[in-house]
Amino acid sequence: MWDLDFTNKDPFKLMAVPMGVPIMVFPYSGCLHINAGKIHGGEQIRPILFGQITRSVEIRLSGAGGLLLVIFSPAGIFHFLEHSLRGITDRYNYYLEQINWVGKDILPALRSNNPLSDISAKARLENVFLRRLNQSHDRDESTMRIVDWINLKKGKVSANEVSSQFNLSLRSLERRFLMHVGLGPKHYANIVRFRHILRYKKDHPDASLLDLSEIGGFVDQSHFIKNFKKITGESPEAFFSHNLEVLNLTLEFT
Repeated sequence: MWDLDFTNKDPFKLMAVPMGVPIMVFPYSGCLHINAGKIHGGEQIRPILFGQITRSVEIRLSGAGGLLLVIFSPAGIFHFLEHSLRGITDRYNYYLEQINWVGKDILPALRSNNPLSDISAKARLENVFLRRLNQSHDRDESTMRIVDWINLKKGKVSANEVSSQFNLSLRSLERRFLMHVGLGPKHYANIVRFRHILRYKKDHPDASLLDLSEIGGFVDQSHFIKNFKKITGESPEAFFSHNLEVLNLTLEFT
């Protein structure tokens, strides 16, 4: 869990980039703006689910309040939902009250005289997730092993290599990933490779574009820049000029 407080009079803006993980967001007080949409915190806590995202999303926070973020492993949130993750990819305004157990278990756990930022509220929320996980009968350990292997390879694998490694047809592999991860294996591996590049840049701030393209296993620098723009909507130079602080925070939790 990650708690982000903000007390700015002026909106605090950040860009959420694809990191290959789904996130539950619990805004409290203040206002949360996602792209053109406005979501209020305050007395009525409305948990929101970010499914996998394939493009950058602008988030603005204003007023005095904060966010409690619950970040899941790529295939981990499937245990808590009642349908395929494919249906929530690139949906970032999915109110979790639509999922039966959230309205029954999570919201009552958060209703107290203590604010959501209080440690007791976080403990109650954690207990709900642990209890739900223990009750789940939909665990897919095999998909988690594939996800772990792709991460071990830092995303520099093809769908054919994954299917061969785990003795699955490409069609079965694609279907399994769309259901449990929310992305196809090729798309997920590309995001893992992107995340590896970002982590390298965090640890080596002076790394050049050529360095980053080589670390990512791209055939040349132009191919790397094209791929980077496709994910972030910006050139590497523009992205790194204003996103490093947020990037450092994000990489701590993914």
